[in-house]
Amino acid sequence: MLKLMKYEYKKNRGVLLGLILLVAGLELYFLISYGLDKLEHMGIAAGFLVIATMVCFFMVFILGITNYQKELGSKSSYLIFMTPNSSLKIIVSKLLYILVLGCATFLLLGSLAIFDIRLVSIKANEKFGIMEIITELARGFGVNLTQIWTAVLLEVIYFVISVLSVVAIAYLAVTLSATFLQNNRFKGFISVVLFIILMLLVNWIDNHFIHSNMFAAASSDNPIVYILPPMLYNAVIVVASVFGCSALLDKAVSL
Repeated sequence: MLKLMKYEYKKNRGVLLGLILLVAGLELYFLISYGLDKLEHMGIAAGFLVIATMVCFFMVFILGITNYQKELGSKSSYLIFMTPNSSLKIIVSKLLYILVLGCATFLLLGSLAIFDIRLVSIKANEKFGIMEIITELARGFGVNLTQIWTAVLLEVIYFVISVLSVVAIAYLAVTLSATFLQNNRFKGFISVVLFIILMLLVNWIDNHFIHSNMFAAASSDNPIVYILPPMLYNAVIVVASVFGCSALLDKAVSL
């Protein structure tokens, strides 16, 4: 599994290095502006850092999907499927790689944002930070701080699983396209159409059977009550998509 994840990293390290250099350059611009008291340039740097953060985060998932599509569309690239690894193991390793890289990106960029906020607070002679802001909000609304942190943690986990479910559905759409349209030059476009159809179906089920039941539990003080159902639903989507991709690769795709 680790070797497969290392293989994924080697394919993407050029792009990842470019994104790291981009963020590092913008952060250096921010720090220089901070040191020179150039507030206008600090604002410009901060704005570009926000944009770069969004680009970096979503590029992690876009790369994972496009690389998989290339592997199924190129005879030289998908030789990985000829190795003594099951299709299931290969698909799981790809999703784990995306998960690890996504979490690492989130932690790195999140830590950088907290650091920059601290610098701005020092410049403004104010002592504020993420913890202080959340604490004050909790006091203002009379909410238990433990409940807030539980809800935040659950929302983060829910967000990660939701993003993984989107990637897994994209994998399934690409695999379906590769299965039935192996020699069709429009299979890339058709895989996008299949992805949209699958997402619409998944969201329809979510809206009519999952989130509709959440409103009944919205009055509950326990955040688990209303976050757990959609979280489990997205987890089921991930598992079903992974096994679907594996079955198609083993039985229907000519590798």
